Amino acid sequence: MRLFEFYIEWNEHDQHRSMRLVLDVLTTAFSRNADADVGKAIKTTVLDTLMSIISRKSTKPLVKSSLHCVVHFLSKQAVTLDDLAETYKRVDPEVRDLSPLGLWKSLVSVMFSWMELHYVCPIAGKFIVNVFTGLHSMAMDGSHAELDGFGVCTWQEWIQHGLRSDMEKLESVKTYILTPLFTADRRSSVELLKIYNDQSLETEDALEGDWALLRLAMLEVGKKSGLVDEPGEFERVLLI
Repeated sequence: MRLFEFYIEWNEHDQHRSMRLVLDVLTTAFSRNADADVGKAIKTTVLDTLMSIISRKSTKPLVKSSLHCVVHFLSKQAVTLDDLAETYKRVDPEVRDLSPLGLWKSLVSVMFSWMELHYVCPIAGKFIVNVFTGLHSMAMDGSHAELDGFGVCTWQEWIQHGLRSDMEKLESVKTYILTPLFTADRRSSVELLKIYNDQSLETEDALEGDWALLRLAMLEVGKKSGLVDEPGEFERVLLI
């Protein structure tokens, strides 16, 4: 635990590639511990600390390091989205009665609020992409009936909800959420692009105001990602 505290405090101010070795040691400490009970206790304590900081239930100003920890643990499959959901409910009593989708919408909303800090944007965006793609996979494979209905339209709703209070975050959203999201799930990203393209054709006010900027950002990222040749043209989209 002292090693964990060292990481989140040191890495907040002085990131170094070698610090990932600390995360590997922590991963081993709770996923391959010789004593399963000790491993479980370490995992629970670490996740409680991280999610308290991320969800603003802790006053520790260590959100960047905390998010790096969570994303690393997810990438190593040392923790799951289910683990994070249970921890979120444990550290924040206000979300315990929310539906599964409501719970994740709440957490994603918190992530969007962290994107107001420029030094948190990259890792907050990476966390959101992990949530979107992970929940989509869980909904599609039938392993989580409670996530039925989660899909590209949910991506659209949550992105717009996250931007509604502050469209100045659009550039960060484009760079740190849309770009990696379009790379991670190309098929679903094409569906998302079509939603915005169809809206522009079917609704008179679709090209007005802030959402016009979001639509243009979507098309720009889609073009750079090779998902569309020209704005509105999807005939030669490469689906992988």
